[in-house]
Amino acid sequence: ILIEDIENKRFSIVNFYERRARRILPALYVVTITTAIASTLILYPEQLKSLAKSLISAPIFSANFYFWSERGYFGESSELKPLIHLWSLAVEEQFYIVFPVFLLLISKFKKAFYFLLSLMFLVSIASSYFVTQIHFDTAFYFPVTRAWELLAGSFAALLLQHNKSLSFGIMAEIIASLGLSLVIFSYLNFDSSTPFPGVHAFIPVFGTFLFIIASSSTRYIRGLF
Repeated sequence: ILIEDIENKRFSIVNFYERRARRILPALYVVTITTAIASTLILYPEQLKSLAKSLISAPIFSANFYFWSERGYFGESSELKPLIHLWSLAVEEQFYIVFPVFLLLISKFKKAFYFLLSLMFLVSIASSYFVTQIHFDTAFYFPVTRAWELLAGSFAALLLQHNKSLSFGIMAEIIASLGLSLVIFSYLNFDSSTPFPGVHAFIPVFGTFLFIIASSSTRYIRGLF
């Protein structure tokens, strides 16, 4: 959508954020309100204090920084943080604060467009690898170290936009099956001891990328869903 709007000179940052708000906020409010009501019946007072702080961070999309300050997504305490999954929504929205403007700027350099986008991807994935070695929680929660995963989706969207999709045939079935296998492998083999994101995150992300670009052109894989 962003690329089409920019190419057709109808891009508006206000309209973009309005679409994001209409898509995200109604569901977010339902989740946070129902969670707050249920938590008053389940959690202890100290846990409710933590929940209240996460309720504040949720609508301003800073939940990842809040939970980073508390640490331990995979720790036992995470079971008592009913809104901890909102860290990923916060990262996504922080990415979308920067990415549309970045895309608008680099679109003016058509020859260097993919180079600059790839450079952004490489910087992010490199930071993900090195920061994971130094401080797991920072790599897990911070937008810079997770941006490459969202950029992988951007590359898939660009590929499908320009090449539509792979032709029906055995190659599409193989690529989609490989992608699905990588996602399933990650699900079955990754646990709290897996250094993540780092290089391990590349396996499910690459699998998802392959599945996205190929599954719409399959017959058998698409039939499974």
